[in-house]
Amino acid sequence: MGGVTDDLAVAGGARRVGVVAVAQWPVNALGVTMGGHVRTGLEDNLYMDAGKHDPATNVRLVARVAALAAAVGRPLATPADVRRLIGLPARMVAPL
Repeated sequence: MGGVTDDLAVAGGARRVGVVAVAQWPVNALGVTMGGHVRTGLEDNLYMDAGKHDPATNVRLVARVAALAAAVGRPLATPADVRRLIGLPARMVAPL
């Protein structure tokens, strides 16, 4: 399956899953439907399908996860939400 991570202690117990290659979609779907956090992108998966016939783009990979999240009533995290979840300070905007 290749590189599955399951971090139970992130941000006080929030569950996050991640995987590379053909198993990314099934594992991300499981993570979303079980209430966890997921990541996706070309750095982990170059194809939309397990047969490697349909080349992916970041937009398509994110849209697929976003559609699943919407279907099960899960809002997407904003960048500010993610920073809070992983314990980073709020983003500072430099003056122009």
